Amino acid sequence: MIPPGEAIGGWCFEDGRSRRVRALLRVDPPGRAVLCEENGAPIRESEWRDLSWNAPLARVPRRALFPGGVVFETTEVEAVAAWEARFSRPGAWSWIARLERLGPHTLLFALLALAVVFSGARWGVPALASYLAERIPDEARRQIDVESVRGLDLLALEPSDLEGSEFARLQLLFDAAVADAGGEGSGYRLLTRGGGGLGANALALPGGSVVVTDELVRLADSDDALYGVLAHELAHVERRHGLRAMLEASFVALALVVAAGDASQVAQFALTLPTLLVTRGYSRGHEAEADADALAQLLASGRDPACLAVLFEKMSPAARPEAEDADSSALWTWLSTHPSSAERSRKLRAASSESRCHDAGDR
Repeated sequence: MIPPGEAIGGWCFEDGRSRRVRALLRVDPPGRAVLCEENGAPIRESEWRDLSWNAPLARVPRRALFPGGVVFETTEVEAVAAWEARFSRPGAWSWIARLERLGPHTLLFALLALAVVFSGARWGVPALASYLAERIPDEARRQIDVESVRGLDLLALEPSDLEGSEFARLQLLFDAAVADAGGEGSGYRLLTRGGGGLGANALALPGGSVVVTDELVRLADSDDALYGVLAHELAHVERRHGLRAMLEASFVALALVVAAGDASQVAQFALTLPTLLVTRGYSRGHEAEADADALAQLLASGRDPACLAVLFEKMSPAARPEAEDADSSALWTWLSTHPSSAERSRKLRAASSESRCHDAGDR
């Protein structure tokens, strides 16, 4: 360790000049840094705490910026570190220095840091989103619906052209599904739209709005299939999957809600939901929960789960190659936001004692 008062050598660079001169730097016991030329001619003086030093890294010279633009550079990094230990308050550079000195252990530290970040994203954010979603006021949820419908209309959907009888049929099924789910008086409402780029689709919004496209209504040839779709979407609302997905995707919004302690602020981020539903949809875990609820409701109401399986199969790209030929940019189907699989259909069919519906290829 270099005692206070002793000098270390280096180079001095003055602001606006490319020429450098040999220089000496010493720090007096009170913490006064004195920079002078080799012959003793003074250059600058400053309190140590007013100097700006670069980060301490291996084989990198240390540089101090004096007030007025004068720079002192030295390769005697250990002497500078000794002065820093005495005259500086611990700060960011001390952490950088410690990490740099760790050598091989730095990799382990980085891996641990990544594990913490991953754990937070994988479990922490979803858990916090679920907690907050249960505490969003009803008024905020309704406002999210209003803004989300406006965004969906601008983004992808078109005005509905369902005939009165078609809408009446769907509304009766919707009312029945709401009643069977125990949601009467909870503010659920049915909206119909032309699918546009989404095609045959159905979307559940956090405030209780369920959007069903004309294409989906006309593709379903049984009331049981439509009822199953509606029960599935109502399950998303009841379990607050939309809110949870929105909060998880908008981590900044989630942080602001936590910081403000006011869950009603989530309504300000409602415009993120339409894009989220169109491009990503719900997680597979959310879909599995909604599937299970819809299947239980179909069985409890005496309806045939196999009819919903048939509708799934009709909507798969393999069953509708004409959709790709018609518009390669409109490959959005109900399955784009509701990932399906043979396993989903198998479960629905296995729960059906005697199907009343025809297979997708039988028509």
